[in-house]
Formats: sequence, C-alpha cells, structure tokens
Amino acid sequence: MDAPEQESYSKATRNVPFFMKEFLNWTPREHDQMQVLDALKEGARRIVICKGRRWGGTDLTTAIGLTLSAQNPGFRTAVFGPGWDEVDIWFGEHLYPHLERSRIQGSIVEELKRSIKFSNGSKIIGKICSPTSHGKRGRGFDLLIFTEAAFIMDSEMHIVRLGKLDHPNAIEIQESSPNGLNHFNTSFNDTDFVSFKFPSSLNPKVSKKELAIERGKMTKLEAAQELDAEFIDDSTSPFPQILIDEAVKSSKIDSWWTQREQLGYYIAGLDLGRKRDKSVLFIWKVEKDGNLQGVLIKQHDYNPDDPRFWSKVIDSTEYLCKDFKVQILNVDCTGLGDKVVLDMKTQFADNKIDTRVNGFNFTYASKNKWEGLMNQLSLKFERYKLHFPFHLEFIKQLKSIRFNSEKMLFEAIGKSPDHVMAAALGALNVPVISTISYSKANVAEESPIKEDNKTVVSYGGIT
Repeated sequence: MDAPEQESYSKATRNVPFFMKEFLNWTPREHDQMQVLDALKEGARRIVICKGRRWGGTDLTTAIGLTLSAQNPGFRTAVFGPGWDEVDIWFGEHLYPHLERSRIQGSIVEELKRSIKFSNGSKIIGKICSPTSHGKRGRGFDLLIFTEAAFIMDSEMHIVRLGKLDHPNAIEIQESSPNGLNHFNTSFNDTDFVSFKFPSSLNPKVSKKELAIERGKMTKLEAAQELDAEFIDDSTSPFPQILIDEAVKSSKIDSWWTQREQLGYYIAGLDLGRKRDKSVLFIWKVEKDGNLQGVLIKQHDYNPDDPRFWSKVIDSTEYLCKDFKVQILNVDCTGLGDKVVLDMKTQFADNKIDTRVNGFNFTYASKNKWEGLMNQLSLKFERYKLHFPFHLEFIKQLKSIRFNSEKMLFEAIGKSPDHVMAAALGALNVPVISTISYSKANVAEESPIKEDNKTVVSYGGIT
C-alpha cells in the first residue's frame, strides 16, 4: 500500500464524512445533512431529526450506522421501528443499496434480512418496539437508531432506553416526521437533545412539481407534518394517540398478512379512489368476543396509463375475498355510481365467490352524524374493540381527522383518508354478539329451568 493510500485509510478511520464519500460513494449535503454529522463530531449523544418525507433522513442514518460500524471494531447498532415494515424499509431500501455501491462489501461476513455482521465484529440488527416483541431493551448497543420514532409508543421507548443506564455514552438518534405533540415533540424541545428540523423542500432532488403532487395527495394536516415537518396539536382528534396505541398494543399479530393464515369469520371494506386517490381494501377478522382484528390492507394506486386498472382492482379484490372467505364486503361507490358494484356482484356470482357485496354512497349523514362512519369507528376505538398491527399510513390518516364544533361533524383536513374509510366500511359489517342472561341468580353451568321435587322453578319469567 503506497503512502497516499495509507493516508486515505488512516483518515477514513477518523473522519465520518470522508469515509462516506470515499467508501460508501455517498456524499452528505453540505447545507443540512452535514449539520447532523458535525453534531456527532462535537460529541452529541442524543440527536432528534424532525424531517419531512423524502428529505433523506433514512439515507443519512443508514450511512451513519455503516460508517461507525466499519470504523469501530465490535461496534453494535440497533435499529428500532414501530413496525416490521419500517425496519424492512430501513434495511431493504436504504442500507443494502448503500452497500451495493460501496467499497466495503468484502467486509460483510453475514447478511440477513434485518441483520448484517462485519469482519471486525461490528453488527447492525433491526428490532420492533412492540409489546409482544422480545429483546427490545437496548442493552450493550453503542448506537440506537429510532426510525419513524414519533410513531413508537411512549412506553416502548422507555423500555428500550433502560439499556442505556449502564452505557451512558451510547448514541441515540431519532428520525421521523412529527406525530402530534407526543414524546417526539418532548425530545425535540429537550435541551439534552441536539434537535434539527428539515422540511422536504430542503432536498434538492425533490422538484417543486413533485412536491406539489405529493401535497395534493395528502390532507392538509398530513402535508404539514410529513412535508413541512410541523408539530400539530392533535388534542381535537377523535382518534387520540392513546387509543391508537392501545389498538396496536393489543393486536394478536405483529405484521399484516398477505394471504389468509387462519380460519375465521372475515369482513371487509373497499374504498374506491377516483383518478387522484388510492383504492384501498381493508380486511378485519371477527374475534369470538365481537372485537375486530385487522389482518390485511391492500392498496392500489391509480394508473391513468392502464386501461384495465379497474378490472385489476376488482380481480384483486375477488381473489382476496375468495382466499379469506370474506362474508360481507362494503364498497364505496360515491362518485363512480353503482356500475362498479354491479360489475363486482356479477363477477363474484359468475365465479361462485360467496361474498355479499354492498354498495355504499357516502353522504353528509353517513360520514359525519351520530349514525355515521367516523362516529361508529371512534366508538369502537373508545371501547377497545379494534386491534391491528402498526401501519404508518393508516395511523397518519386517523390523526388527520378532526371534529368541527361549528359544523358538528367529523372532517378530514384535506383529501379523502382512504385507509380510514376502508377500515370504517369494513367495521360496519361486524355481527352483533350478545350474551343472553336469564337472571342474576343463574350460574353459567346451570340450566335456566330446574326441577326440584317435580316443581318447575321459573327464572326471569321463563318456565
């Protein structure tokens, strides 16, 4: 190895931005991403990155994880997300592309879906912050990265941080778009953290035209949080974070299904999007106690260049209804008319799919009044009747709905929240489950009618 090359390797072991440029073939932006790296260089141990979508926060944290692991033998990094989808995105869409274009591929001795190991003994592993997951506590880790940190439950963040008690020099990086005024907002304003706020517009790769398109697909509250990185007061939301956390915490499954995995009674809702919206299918599993367990969300983005788009939506819905043996499917046909629903009914009947398809036209009353969708969905949340794995888009849309006290109705601030509408449509189909009691004197194992010395005893007027 000649002198210049030796000098380059020596510098790479100490200089984080230099390593990223020379060995990861990735250059951090001077006007924003370098601010985070400068904070690390100056000894920051707790960092909050409040950022807009597509700003590049996940690219930055994956580059930091790879660089520190390569520079420091035996360095242990843990990546925590609110759900497996977010952890998989961190690894699959950001970390592994970094590796493919880097010069350190030869240093990787083990490469799994959510774990990589370096020849110097360093390791990066992915975990989820879920009540049912094991090994969450960040014990022994030198770097803790929380991706979509604002959507991790407060209680789970506390459990992970307990591992830092005997490792105070461990680095903690939270990166996320905001989610109301929860623990992420508290950390952002905590003087113990070095905090940064980066809206999507700071990324020069995002054109103004694309940004406008993205903004047009979101509700106003979604855009403020996801694109402008603004903290929004969610105290008037009919779906407060504490109820959403309870629904996720009590879910019997950690990840959404792609096909039926258990026998059961299934119901579904389909929100058909227009040309600028998404079409979303939401499938619930009805539990024995009448509670609903979310199991599948299928999204179709409208493709104006595909003349068979609607046929594909119907075909996909038919396949999933057949696979899950869905009993009832409520379909939003507002604006599209009943033609789509009639086509679905005909196709289901021709192919002998035993699913009852109901057309549903959204009106002022059905969306907003007491008997409406949003109120019924809100009541199910309050009664702890709904359970589902973490789903970032679904939760963001729930938080974008507000109660307008002047109009006395629920309204989405902006475009239609398609995931919420599909979930609400499906939840309308839940069968009524009631327990018949003859009287308070009855014992569960006893018959309601007893005979004693051939005398009929009446309970509750039943003889």
